[in-house]
Amino acid sequence: MEDKARSGRRTYDSGLKERAVGMAAESNNVAEMARQLGVGYSLLNSWRNAAELARSKGQGLAMALEEKARLAALEKEVAQLREENEILKKATAYFARDRVPPRSTPGSKA
Repeated sequence: MEDKARSGRRTYDSGLKERAVGMAAESNNVAEMARQLGVGYSLLNSWRNAAELARSKGQGLAMALEEKARLAALEKEVAQLREENEILKKATAYFARDRVPPRSTPGSKA
């Protein structure tokens, strides 16, 4: 039913997610359904929202969740690359200042 990921977070297979979303749709009390399934209310709600979005796009729940995870990973990678780029810019400026002679300005004694 669930696996322990390396990060210590539980992961659920797509079949369980789809069954849980179906059961929650049939139930009047989503919080009670979440307790019965052993998942958090907000997690079950996020699965329901993803399923609704997937239906509107004509996709399955698993595909929508994979797309969401891929987007999050790409956003994280972009943030890391931007940070690395800023570091490289600062390093370039630091090392270039010793190689470039200071500019003479009008009126200076150079």
